[in-house]
Amino acid sequence: MKRVIIALTILYILAPRSLHARTITVGVYDNYPKVFVDKEGKPAGIFIDILEYIARQENWEIKYKTYSWQDGLDALERGEIDIMPDVSLNEERAKKFTFSQISVLSSWLQIYRRYDVSMKTIEDLRDKKIAVLRGSVQEGKIKEIVEQLKLNCQVIIYDDYASAEQSVINGVTDGVVAGNFYAFSISSSGANKIIPSHLIFSPSTLHFAAPLHKNTDVIEAIDYHLSISKNQYPSIFQDAHYKWLGSKPQTIIPRYIFIIIIIISISLFIALVVIFVMYVKKMRVLQEKEILLREIHHRVKNNMQVICSLLSLHSGFSEDNKMREVVDEINQQIRVMSLAHEMLYHSSNFVDFRAKEYISRLVEQIFGKTTNKLQRINLTQNVDDIYIDIDVAVPLGFIVTELISNCLKHAFKGREQGEISILLRNQSNQLIELIVSDDGVGIPEVIDVKNPKTLGLELISIFVTKLNGSIVFEREKVGTKVTIRVKNEMNRKKRPF
Repeated sequence: MKRVIIALTILYILAPRSLHARTITVGVYDNYPKVFVDKEGKPAGIFIDILEYIARQENWEIKYKTYSWQDGLDALERGEIDIMPDVSLNEERAKKFTFSQISVLSSWLQIYRRYDVSMKTIEDLRDKKIAVLRGSVQEGKIKEIVEQLKLNCQVIIYDDYASAEQSVINGVTDGVVAGNFYAFSISSSGANKIIPSHLIFSPSTLHFAAPLHKNTDVIEAIDYHLSISKNQYPSIFQDAHYKWLGSKPQTIIPRYIFIIIIIISISLFIALVVIFVMYVKKMRVLQEKEILLREIHHRVKNNMQVICSLLSLHSGFSEDNKMREVVDEINQQIRVMSLAHEMLYHSSNFVDFRAKEYISRLVEQIFGKTTNKLQRINLTQNVDDIYIDIDVAVPLGFIVTELISNCLKHAFKGREQGEISILLRNQSNQLIELIVSDDGVGIPEVIDVKNPKTLGLELISIFVTKLNGSIVFEREKVGTKVTIRVKNEMNRKKRPF
């Protein structure tokens, strides 16, 4: 008998992995190109391609069930399915479901109008009939707008996008509220009859969702593979986006709407950063309120991700190279602030953090955006183990970013190799000294460094002034040396606590 048991155990261990495959039940509905059922009756789309890849890596067996959108959410809440793709994260749903921490797509809501209906402002919704998907985020948002502005607008609910689209084509409704990806799924019969309006609102992120407090291991596995594939190229994340979005038209947003979105996003970001900094300063006296500060940081970080995603997405849609350069510079500045807040969040006291790690990660961000040619530049870092607070870190980060970026852009023209040096060290009387030098071509004599006319030098001067510091440009025989001295209240080797 013992021999039989041992033999069965060995057979189980040596059996093919497919025999032990875990079955994952996944709900699907029709929302091309994110998730849908194709003409052959097979689930397809961006979310499905990514999930199928993860299933192969994790040895899962996927079982699909087709629902309408609301029925799918209800089934997920009851625990009848394990995973639902393409779910927008909001506070209400976070109480019902467990979401992947890493999003698959960024989205926003937009009203798609019938070609003969004018919708230029929110007031144009007055006396209109608008179709919406039952149980969707769109339903709640459009009802909220109509109620707040007291618009005489009738919201008509449909179980699927096909029915909503047909109502617009047939003149039953004047438009439909949907996500930005709806432009890819309009049928051939509605291609010339339903067009995007100028009404855009409510940016969000799209995730995989599971029943609340269930299948957390599945969600963790999804997050693990998403985190890897988002930072690799090529990867399933990149391939799925290119497959379903790469060949589609990209000019669905008017240029002035794109500019307005950038302005609003930056304003929102600045407001959130100001709020967060106020709470950080408060924590110096009230450090026991750590839970409150973590919540504020979490909200700021999520909005940073949404803003960066929006800027990157819209930059890809623009054919204006100058506009793309402006957006890239804005994104780089956001990353500087975001890194400072991340460092502060992971510090032990929410007050200050190590300058050495901060400068090192800043440099990695800058060089990570360069070409192979620029990667031949040799960078030397000599940073003292000192602490800086966020009031110093953000302007100092901007200064380092501008100086290194200028070196990479201008100092080594016509050369494949070069040297850049960064030195940050303690000085007396709570002063720190930053020295950035290179062995490049040097600053041209025609540029007056004391009265700079270029945006980069002007920004550096502004940030040094903000820190009540001083700056000296030295034209050397080979290259340029910039010395900056600023005050730093946290200027010490070790903290007293």
